[in-house]
Amino acid sequence: KKEKAIFYLTDTSIQEKELVISLINDYKYDRQSLMSILSLVYPALNSYLQSYDYGYKELTEYFNEYKYCKIANTITEKLRELVDMYATNRIYYSLLDRRSSIVSKKNKDNSKLYFVDALGVEFLNYIRELCYAKNMSFDVDLAYCELPSITCMNKEFVSDFANHVDVKDLDNLKHEGNGNYNYEQTKLPIHIIEEMNILNRVLENVEKDLHDGIERIFLVSDHGASRLAVINETENKWEVKEKGQHSGRCCPKSDFDDKPDFAAEDNNFWCIANYYRFKGGRKANVEVHGGATLEEVIVPIIEIRKAGDKPKCEICEAFRSIVVSFKIKAKIQLFIAKETDQARVMCNGRYYDAIPSDNKYIYNVDMPEVKRGKHTIDVYIGNTRIAENLEFEAKNAGATENKYF
Repeated sequence: KKEKAIFYLTDTSIQEKELVISLINDYKYDRQSLMSILSLVYPALNSYLQSYDYGYKELTEYFNEYKYCKIANTITEKLRELVDMYATNRIYYSLLDRRSSIVSKKNKDNSKLYFVDALGVEFLNYIRELCYAKNMSFDVDLAYCELPSITCMNKEFVSDFANHVDVKDLDNLKHEGNGNYNYEQTKLPIHIIEEMNILNRVLENVEKDLHDGIERIFLVSDHGASRLAVINETENKWEVKEKGQHSGRCCPKSDFDDKPDFAAEDNNFWCIANYYRFKGGRKANVEVHGGATLEEVIVPIIEIRKAGDKPKCEICEAFRSIVVSFKIKAKIQLFIAKETDQARVMCNGRYYDAIPSDNKYIYNVDMPEVKRGKHTIDVYIGNTRIAENLEFEAKNAGATENKYF
């Protein structure tokens, strides 16, 4: 069946899931086609891949590309350019706060911390979807961790919580692998199957805690991890003295007199900020951390609670069929039974702001990229989804005016 074989598979067995990932590696479907395929074949992986709004266009662009590359087992030229740019311009310092600063301001009354070691922000959309399915609210802050991005430098937040549990499964998987989940056994990123299974189990426990009366659950990470620094398989010219530590992603400053290329300096360490590694460092089995790429340094602070009642939301009747042309861009109106300035919609993988109109509860949504055809939207207030799969149709203006053609 070649590139069509993926349509004959399901997500009901581990063998089929692994074959789906193998076919993605073989045929490198483009991102939009891949999401369409996975929505039918492997919805959980599609949920991982779906676009997530990280609050800054630079981060959204970066992590959307990173997630695609991780699944497709490649490093695109676009991502290489972004990685090299941010290796010298570390934007998280200007965009985000330290994790400790954010955690210290959280309301921790009747709360519980899940310290999820090595949880990266790449999984935010997947976790959000799990929360929605369990009728739990989802709020998240992004922060940056301390360099080097290793656990011993990033545990300060644990002492803020009287009730906490450590979840080491993700970190153990990334370091040690499990069965075939090992780069020496297979070059395919099939470990993502188990990564999602681990998160499923975490969210099941969160649901139980909320049911047992805990008001708010926090999922906080010490650092992220990079798969692409593993598949890059490139060393730089500097050789570390203490071989085997942190897979060559960082080393003590005392190892070198001059600053290595593409390295960040902090806490008396050099931390590689692109996909190279220090020469002599032990290769990682699955994923790696310790460096200063965005996926290693940016961490989530997730707060989960029982979801409240959602306000009524629908597309206004007059906008369920709209006209588009070269000059007329797509626009719809929503009725949302709540006054807010945080409403937005997602259509075809893009987010658009829903702007309050002069009429109470009526919101305007301009979607210039939407073309002719039938479309569905999901509606959010902040990170809370209040409606999904609302349908409208965009018709060609010329065809509407001249139907006999």
